[in-house]
Amino acid sequence: MGLNHAAKGLDEYGDSSDPMGTFDKAGSRPLCHNAPYLYRLGWSRPINEVPGVGNGEYGNLTAENFTSTTNHLQLTIPAAGTADDSMVVIDLGSLNKEAGA
Repeated sequence: MGLNHAAKGLDEYGDSSDPMGTFDKAGSRPLCHNAPYLYRLGWSRPINEVPGVGNGEYGNLTAENFTSTTNHLQLTIPAAGTADDSMVVIDLGSLNKEAGA
């Protein structure tokens, strides 16, 4: 599938919550890939205001979502196994969602 190991810090296999890491530390708990891997594989996308309707624009956050007057959001993120739109992307390096912003 083209995934790298699930690292944590300098430990190449350090994410024990992901099967691409040292998942034996998780014991018998079921595991799924972390959000970036799910997104990369096309198995997950950012959440929508109406679940299942939209292109994930509600869960694609940029610096414009966090200002001195509005610095918090309340989002409901479903479990990855229950919906395709089940993650939030936070890109504070972009001012807004416009191309090149």
